[in-house]
Amino acid sequence: MADFNYADYLTNLLILQYHNKPRAKATIKACTKWFPIDLIFAVRDGFSIDTAVGKQLDIIGKYIDVDRYYTNASSQPSTLSDDDFRKLLKLKAIVNTGSGTDYGIDSALRETFGSDIRAVDDIDANGHHTMSMTYYIRDTLQDLAYAAIQKGCLPKPLGVQLNSPVFVSEEDLFGFVTYTDQTHLFKTGFKDYEDRVDTDGEMLTFDRVRDL
Repeated sequence: MADFNYADYLTNLLILQYHNKPRAKATIKACTKWFPIDLIFAVRDGFSIDTAVGKQLDIIGKYIDVDRYYTNASSQPSTLSDDDFRKLLKLKAIVNTGSGTDYGIDSALRETFGSDIRAVDDIDANGHHTMSMTYYIRDTLQDLAYAAIQKGCLPKPLGVQLNSPVFVSEEDLFGFVTYTDQTHLFKTGFKDYEDRVDTDGEMLTFDRVRDL
């Protein structure tokens, strides 16, 4: 960031009354002329969830109110890696700041995790909502899931019960594509009697409707 002019940046932040005051601008520039710009940006980036590591992430966790320590599937004390802890922090941030609605949760999960973590409302045989929710989580994120459950970091609407998560592999997921988004979130498509092997999802075009 050596090409960033911090003095000009701060000068432009002067309130309206001082925008045309040469002395006010000169004072700001004089005070900031020797600011260590690279250090300023290093501190900023060091405490961003996406770029922070180690103790920096732990400090962010204190602000968000979650740590990286949990009990694993073998009932042993364990510690999340930086990558998984980063995901846990983002889940906790959704819990802390989200609206708690199905739409808000779905939108936040998709924006943050893509198809790796999905929340689904449970429906009984009669098509009624059961006031419970199931998370479908990529099987490579099991450590994250255990920690998230123990620390209350899986977002849900108020009064809704969370069931045990379902761990899925890439091949287990199913979904559709649309005209505007040809990249399907869940890649597995339909099967038929002749071909029982799951196939990649495909667009249901007019020609395909006629074929069916």
